[in-house]
Amino acid sequence: MEKEINSKRREFYKAELAKSPFNYDYWFDLARLEEQALNNDKAREVYAQAVLKVPPTKVKGDWKRYIYLWLNWATFEELQN
Repeated sequence: MEKEINSKRREFYKAELAKSPFNYDYWFDLARLEEQALNNDKAREVYAQAVLKVPPTKVKGDWKRYIYLWLNWATFEELQN
């Protein structure tokens, strides 16, 4: 049952990211989903894909969320290793 729910959530996040790839909240959610499911390799892939989406603007709020992605990824790696 939990696998089915996670699968549906994963597909939802991927669909939303296809529509708006700079919505960093969905990147966070997808990465957390993979972390909680103990899919460390998939979580790494999510973080790697997310940081490729560099904000196209100079708006501080966009960059703030982007930097938090890097920090979360670094924290994740530190805790896993």
